[in-house]
Amino acid sequence: MCGIVGLLQRNQPISRELFTELRDSLHHRGPDGGGSEFFQEDRVALGHRRLSIIDLSEDGRQPMTNEDRTLWLTFNGEIYNYQGLKTELVAAGHRFASNTDSEVLLHGYEQWGLGLLDRLEGMFAFALWDDTRQELLLVRDRVGIKPLYWHYDGQRLGFGSELKAIVTHPEVRREVDWQAVSDYLVHRFIPQPRTIWKNIQKLGPGQFLRYSFAEGAPEVKTYWQLKPGQKQVAQAEAVEQAREMLQQSVKEQLMADVPLGVFLSGGYDSSALVMHMADLGVDIQSFAIGFEGWKKSEHGFAREVADTFGTQHHEWVLKEEMTGLAEKLAYHYDEPLGGSSFLPTYLVSQKAREHVKVILSGDGGDEVFAGYDWHQRLMRNWYPQGGLGAQLKGMAKRSLRTMDLPALYQEYTSWAGFDYAMLSQLGDPQLFKEYSGQQPADLYRDRLPKGLGPVKSFQYLDYQTLMSEVFLTKVDRASMANSLEVRVPFLYGPLMEYTMGLDESVYYRQDTTKLLLHHQLKGRVPNSILKKPKKGFGAPRQLFLSRKIVEEALGNGVLLKEGVLQPSAYQAMLEQDKLAQLWAWYILEYWWRTWKPTA
Repeated sequence: MCGIVGLLQRNQPISRELFTELRDSLHHRGPDGGGSEFFQEDRVALGHRRLSIIDLSEDGRQPMTNEDRTLWLTFNGEIYNYQGLKTELVAAGHRFASNTDSEVLLHGYEQWGLGLLDRLEGMFAFALWDDTRQELLLVRDRVGIKPLYWHYDGQRLGFGSELKAIVTHPEVRREVDWQAVSDYLVHRFIPQPRTIWKNIQKLGPGQFLRYSFAEGAPEVKTYWQLKPGQKQVAQAEAVEQAREMLQQSVKEQLMADVPLGVFLSGGYDSSALVMHMADLGVDIQSFAIGFEGWKKSEHGFAREVADTFGTQHHEWVLKEEMTGLAEKLAYHYDEPLGGSSFLPTYLVSQKAREHVKVILSGDGGDEVFAGYDWHQRLMRNWYPQGGLGAQLKGMAKRSLRTMDLPALYQEYTSWAGFDYAMLSQLGDPQLFKEYSGQQPADLYRDRLPKGLGPVKSFQYLDYQTLMSEVFLTKVDRASMANSLEVRVPFLYGPLMEYTMGLDESVYYRQDTTKLLLHHQLKGRVPNSILKKPKKGFGAPRQLFLSRKIVEEALGNGVLLKEGVLQPSAYQAMLEQDKLAQLWAWYILEYWWRTWKPTA
């Protein structure tokens, strides 16, 4: 797990001093070492910050090269099936100089070209520079667990694990994309390929970029997409298949040459990870965070699971305010991200890093097994009677023709209650009016294939939007700010493809949360865990958000001074006690102060 950066300039050599500054803006992602390599008379540079996890020796340093030094790699992530790939490559005549998973990418690309991408199981963002062909390849993993940003202005192409690795360059303009700001306020995230900056893009999940240094013009293509299906199998078979796949994923993701643990909330997902780790005979360190006196705090449930499986449990129960933490994290979340769960995620990552270097997390379980509350809400509102299977064969099919699923998804997942038309009244009309005619649901309408059932439609939209843009981004920045690697076993290719290929009646029941996972846990965890209501990971509002905190931040803030936020709108939100909406502006306020847009 690391930070990667690169710069290609066709018109002039790269300053080595400046490139080191770009690379070291990612020091928190890789404090164990840094390296840079230069090519084509210093017009091409690759950089790397290393967090040593596998093969801690100098053999694992990056950028890494092949035997004849024609192919170079800078890599962020883990390839969980690298041992099997390495065996194939050795049999084909390739020689390895290290015991890393990184080197498999070099020899794999030599052997299979782009066919390598279909063989990889892991989380990754990497760059390969072919010095003979003068060609760059950027690749992001299937579902966007690891981030990758890029910038191209006709002469310069830059890329990095975080936006700061690009905008630290003095010639990259910090010009705000107001469509992106509008999207953030409406959706809580900025949908790829946009970023907060006009001239920088995200490489999307399951995509690669190729760039010929000689010819210019980067080309982006998709190499993988999740394909929904409607396969009917016996429920018992589905439970067993899902169990085997999840255990295989956990087994693969236990590989590390450093201490490893697990985030434990006491929910289904993290409890299942602890169960599978225990079944594999692993000595488990578990980590939980709670809040004193808060009814929604789950640390008590986490302790029950830890006691059940005999983990070495670490628990922190907080009661003090988290004032100032959002301001601090504006540096690490270098474009605005809505919500509040990034605050406790950062804190539990900070504490876990005192004991381990790698963590397994239950993120992805709700997408794989349809466990979000908006899945339940959809079914309660539209199918209040009878079982799902019967409904889908009868009146549900008639209802589906009239249901606006993208609009429902927008309604059920909305976070602050903004729409585009409101923004031209709350903010500077000159900045927001252009977008006032847009409909929030259009984002989801454009991404949803036709003909899917209601639950599967919501699952597909989860994968396409909130999962990578919000939940995985939250975890990546919060953990890597603490130099902690987080792995997500539920987002295992075969498991995702299997469950998404099933008919939803096989794995979804209104009266049983995450049916296929429920049956794995039944009889293995306390009944209190099976019966506890679904709760999102968060913190009590009074610890991070109050009228006083908002007034101190926004009342004399840059958004009011610059006219981005209208004083009358700000006062109205205060008077009406719309703290969720004020929190959205609060996050934007501290992002603006930290990153100081120039236009």
